[in-house]
Amino acid sequence: MELDGPVPYAVLEAADEKNRQGAHIPLRADLAADLRQWLADKASHAREEALKHGAIIPARLAVDTPLFNVPAKLVKILERDLKAAEISKRDARGRVIDVHALRHTFGTHLSKGGVPLRTAQAAMRHSDPKLTANVYTDPALLDISGALSVLPALSLKRVEKAAEAKAEGAFPLAPTLAPTSDFRGHLGAIPDTMAPQSYTGQVDGQTPRKGPKTLTILDRECQEKPNEWRARQDSNLWPLAPEASALSN
Repeated sequence: MELDGPVPYAVLEAADEKNRQGAHIPLRADLAADLRQWLADKASHAREEALKHGAIIPARLAVDTPLFNVPAKLVKILERDLKAAEISKRDARGRVIDVHALRHTFGTHLSKGGVPLRTAQAAMRHSDPKLTANVYTDPALLDISGALSVLPALSLKRVEKAAEAKAEGAFPLAPTLAPTSDFRGHLGAIPDTMAPQSYTGQVDGQTPRKGPKTLTILDRECQEKPNEWRARQDSNLWPLAPEASALSN
């Protein structure tokens, strides 16, 4: 265990880990402070015992001194503590509280805190993120209501102002996600498979266009109402054919 470096961590030996690879587990700063005090108290107690028995007084704890001992009957001790704290061993959903449930609590707290899934997976040392997200995260404890607060506000006043402007004959700006026109090649163009297959697009003196042999809704509009369509031409559509001028021969 390294508690005095820039990032305190605990060393998990390969023999004590499921995948037998070992790991360095980062520790929170407040937990590292508690562990330093715990070790200092153990060292002080060891010196008192040595002085009491006339043995050599140690300057520090031995390197192989365990941080704490895990009792063989840890499950029974947990059940005793739950009873003393008046905590039911089984919750309303029929789940049983045991030592491994602390892992589920850890994973759920990471998710509630907004920790990215990949980071939570590494913190729990899982090989599959599905295990972190679906098994070790309790969706019933997630703040779903709070998550909705990140959505943008949809003000009714803006809707009322737009309705008033429309009634007065004004045209407010189009919304951000307004659909595009049905012009061929633009998003939203709708091909008409029932249209003639040989149309090439000679409309009101315009240069014939090359392209797919199907007609769009816009193509039919150009063909049926050329004068009205020409008045609505803009820079996004194909250019008109050059007109004859006094300079041309």
